[in-house]
Amino acid sequence: PGDVSHELRTPLTIIMGASEVLAAQVASDSQLSEFTNRINTTAREASEIITALLLLSRAPEKLDAPLTSINRIAVTEVQRLQYLLRYKTVTCQIIAEQEYSAYVRPELLKMALGNLIKNAFQYTDDGEVVITIDDEKITVTDTGLGIPEAMMPLLYERFERLHSQNIFETTAAVSEQDSNHKVEGSGLGLSIVQRIMSHMGWQLTHQANPSGGSTFSIYYK
Repeated sequence: PGDVSHELRTPLTIIMGASEVLAAQVASDSQLSEFTNRINTTAREASEIITALLLLSRAPEKLDAPLTSINRIAVTEVQRLQYLLRYKTVTCQIIAEQEYSAYVRPELLKMALGNLIKNAFQYTDDGEVVITIDDEKITVTDTGLGIPEAMMPLLYERFERLHSQNIFETTAAVSEQDSNHKVEGSGLGLSIVQRIMSHMGWQLTHQANPSGGSTFSIYYK
């Protein structure tokens, strides 16, 4: 795993460095700056996926699991992914009565929660996304497209993605959600979330909302 990590990280580091240099040179061009930011963001996300997969390749008992703030990671991920809502009439709020923590590698919690928030942001065009944290679970609720229960088993397969017409397809190419913006990503989302849940002995559940949209819950206790 270490050799694989090194081989993959080196080109990604070069891509991130080059995109930062390019971004500085085209700072006055908003359209070109957007492309360089997307290159940099995608390379960083790929690097984070590599980190998560390397951690998942090790036995849980061999990983140190420090006490990690769930609230802090939720706030950080919402801020990081806020760009997905910039052309939408969607609000996002985090509800937590206090600071909640769990013994978990922060990289794995970031990957799991970040994927749920990213999905909610991508597939919600109007309304709100609410992240609720309590003493047993983290819940991500949206007013988006919703997922038919019959499709749920497919959603956890790699490279499967929900379209606005509630159909699935292989995501070898970028799919267009509507005429204004595109949905992008690796198509690994819920598959890797499930792997992280199994690795940590946690549980992921899904529930369709009566008014539309989805609720995903991570039970960490």
